[in-house]
Amino acid sequence: MIATSQRSDGTTVAHQQQAASGLAIVRLTVGAMFVWVFFENLGKGLYTPAGLRGSHQLLHQGKPLPGCLEGR
Repeated sequence: MIATSQRSDGTTVAHQQQAASGLAIVRLTVGAMFVWVFFENLGKGLYTPAGLRGSHQLLHQGKPLPGCLEGR
C-alpha cells in the first residue's frame, strides 16, 4: 500500500513559496560574496599582470602553499 499525505494544495503552495524565498536569499548572498571577493582582490592588485604572475608562481613552485599543511 502506498502512503500519501493528506495536505491541502494551499499548504504545499505556501511551503513552495517559503522554499523559493529562502533559495533566492541564499543565491543573492553567494552572489554578493563573489562580487565582494572580486573587488577585494582587485583592490589588492591581484588582477594586474604582476599580480597574476605572482599567483601563478606561488601555485606552481612545487611545495604546499603557506599554512596548508601546518600542524601535521
